[in-house]
Amino acid sequence: MIIMKKLHTFEKHHKEKLYFFNKCMLLIILFATVLTTAVKSEAATSLNALINKYVGTTWKDSNYKYAKQCKGFAGYIWYQMYGVQNIGPYDANKYYIPKVSGGYEIGRLNFNQMTQAAATSLLKKGQAGDFIQVRRRGKSYGHSMIYVSQDNKGIVVFDCNSDGKNGIKKYHITWSNFYKKNSAMSIYRASNQPPVTPDIVKPTPAPNPNPAPNPYPVPSINSVNINGIDNSSISFSFSVNNGTLAKVVIESTLTGKTKVDSFTSNLSNITYTFNRMSMPTGGNQYHIYLYAYSGSVNNYKNEQVHKMTYGSTRQCVTFPDTISNDHLKILTFNARFYADMYEDVRKAFGYDEKMLYNHWLNEGVKEGRIGCPGYCGSFYLKNNGDIANAYGAKNYELAFYHYTTYGYKEERQSSPVFSAAYYLNNNGDISHAYGKKNYLEAAIHYNMYGINELRNSSIYYDGQYYKNNNGDLSKMSPYELLLHYYKYGIGERRNANSGNKIPNI
Repeated sequence: MIIMKKLHTFEKHHKEKLYFFNKCMLLIILFATVLTTAVKSEAATSLNALINKYVGTTWKDSNYKYAKQCKGFAGYIWYQMYGVQNIGPYDANKYYIPKVSGGYEIGRLNFNQMTQAAATSLLKKGQAGDFIQVRRRGKSYGHSMIYVSQDNKGIVVFDCNSDGKNGIKKYHITWSNFYKKNSAMSIYRASNQPPVTPDIVKPTPAPNPNPAPNPYPVPSINSVNINGIDNSSISFSFSVNNGTLAKVVIESTLTGKTKVDSFTSNLSNITYTFNRMSMPTGGNQYHIYLYAYSGSVNNYKNEQVHKMTYGSTRQCVTFPDTISNDHLKILTFNARFYADMYEDVRKAFGYDEKMLYNHWLNEGVKEGRIGCPGYCGSFYLKNNGDIANAYGAKNYELAFYHYTTYGYKEERQSSPVFSAAYYLNNNGDISHAYGKKNYLEAAIHYNMYGINELRNSSIYYDGQYYKNNNGDLSKMSPYELLLHYYKYGIGERRNANSGNKIPNI
């Protein structure tokens, strides 16, 4: 009897402990569920709040210490959302992050694995807040962005500098356009970001067997022909069937600037001419898109797009007998010199070559700033009267256009310190290497090497003479001498050549 009582007491005590234990476990599970839901909600709310805060503004690299431009901004968003100080540097090919801090890799596609189907499949595994790293197709640089959402056509991303100006945007990109823009990719998720349960996709309803006639038929673009093209202009024609609006969009591959013209009549035979002078700093390669729409004013429904091609570069119109965009940069721009010449530019962009070049093309040229020692727009106009008469005495944009289209081939002096013809005549090793009339190679050599050598390059400027005859400059390097001459020497009318010639600038 005593034993039975003890057993009953033990069993009762054990049941009470078990009940207490189960109750505690239930509370823990409920708390974990609430916490997980809160983390999900907090992450999503945080991303939306950050999007609302930053979209439409310009990112400043000083806002975040671990990286610049797109990667710095995406890293900063991760820091704000998940407390990740630095996701880590990307590899030399700029499409993946070898050692991820505070997160893990969802997937990666190298250059050989990158197909549209593979990219789409990997992107569909993404969720809000994921970090996307890509290598831009045909470029040497990468791009970073934050995953926002997806639909059956593509994804929405949140990023900085996709406009080349450090602008912050949220935008939709289709699966195909993502693939066209990028040649390799990877995706990462923060370690403290739980997987999001995917939305249930509702089945697509069966099509109506007797649909109403479409009042806005899909238009087509036909009879696309290039009628003529030279180094300055292109003329082409096309026709639109079943359309009520046509549009021509011309985009510079160098600057991203566009020129847009629309047509609402005579769509069966549209002839259009684009002159590069209307986009003086646009370079020699352009995307030309032809659009056709059907519908009514302010309510155009259907769209068709045709992309014109001409020349060796795929899906791009390249003007013949023109220097490439790469040579144009060498011919007119030196990032270090541009930053050292202009304190306001240096304060804004430091020595960031990409940002400096973007400023030079979009602002500096038309302001008459000097992009490199070998080319000075104001000198070019003042010392070539035919160009000033044709384009205007202070039209620095068209002076730039003339020099990069025609002037570099001619025996014209392009700056106070450089004349291609003079440079070749007074530097036998260069004329022997490139020929006595190869003015382009002479300018390239000077801008890449000559500015750091004490070479005789102009009737107005002999670096060695300038150094020997100005005692306060005796310890300056060839580059420092050039910079001093531009910033102070010309204005002070210092002697920089044996003939004591002072340039008109």
